[in-house]
Amino acid sequence: MSLAAAPSLAAAAQSARPAAVIEVTGFRVRVQNGRLRLQWRRYKPDDFSAYVVVKSTSPEGSLLPQGQVIARASDQGALVFEEGPLTPGVWYYRVHILTAFGDVWASPPERVEILPEQVRRLPPTAADFE
Repeated sequence: MSLAAAPSLAAAAQSARPAAVIEVTGFRVRVQNGRLRLQWRRYKPDDFSAYVVVKSTSPEGSLLPQGQVIARASDQGALVFEEGPLTPGVWYYRVHILTAFGDVWASPPERVEILPEQVRRLPPTAADFE
């Protein structure tokens, strides 16, 4: 399952309550072959409305309604998002959970430093061909 890119969702979250940071999302970010892989645990309650992933240059800026919304999913089972191509620098990411009652739950920020050599993807090897 995948998330759809949604760069202008911050306005939708502004009407919700201020985000509460929770430690239990299992949110993590890894650099893999010129892309970022963002992953989190499934939020199970029936009040689920959406997952929203935010990127920023500061930890505070990654909390809604600030920061750049890079993805949104209304599918409760969408637990992975990949971002690329990458831009060198230090970035902070969070996943937010929006509920039908207007709650916003946010993961702690994940700091990622993208080095210039991590921006390029590796060339294919023999294992990539049949």
